[in-house]
Amino acid sequence: LCILPFELPFYERHGVRARYVGHPLVDDLANQGLLDHSVPRVEGRLALLPGSRAMEINQLLPVMIESIRAMSPEQVTEVVLVEAPGMGQAVDLVLDRYGTDERIRRVSGASRRTDLAASSLAWTASGTATVECALLGVPMVVGYRLQAVSAILARMLVRVPHVALANLIAGQRAAPELLQEDWCPEQLVAVSRSLLSSGAPQQRRALAEVRRCLGAPGASERAADAVAEYLI
Repeated sequence: LCILPFELPFYERHGVRARYVGHPLVDDLANQGLLDHSVPRVEGRLALLPGSRAMEINQLLPVMIESIRAMSPEQVTEVVLVEAPGMGQAVDLVLDRYGTDERIRRVSGASRRTDLAASSLAWTASGTATVECALLGVPMVVGYRLQAVSAILARMLVRVPHVALANLIAGQRAAPELLQEDWCPEQLVAVSRSLLSSGAPQQRRALAEVRRCLGAPGASERAADAVAEYLI
């Protein structure tokens, strides 16, 4: 049972029976009333999604904090730091070490998606958070950084055109990706200023392909139907 559309052809090529049922995140956002972009946008709100693992937060959040300081209050009026479940302590450690900014407000739990949906721009790690931003219509800059040895192995072994999950689903570089040494304040600030000044509408149109590819809500029901058919 596949939750990503590009998984199905892979299994079929290898003779494995598979069915694409849709992504449960579509169901979650629909149940929260967020799938139709009904939340008013807050101009100048920046969302930070530094990841769901301590390693990601350690690698990504310091650059985010330094970059915020380079963004003027006219460009970024407020910042919501979206904490993944269980990652509060990892965020604490980074903020204790690198400091914070008076514009930053930490959010978690049930309200975090509403806060994200109202954002004008997101800086995010490359995983499921990019799909969340795409479905909510929030333009984003995607970053990822590995330790040196891991990065060398990844370049040798991984053969994908994009790193961001949303870009893989859309089949194009809808959102810019800043990887390894490119994940730095200079690059992040420059790309973000371009998006905030003129590039956001174009990215939203490209990200709409993610919504089209993932289809309608009902992934859980379709998965249950498939299991029932198999058992019968």
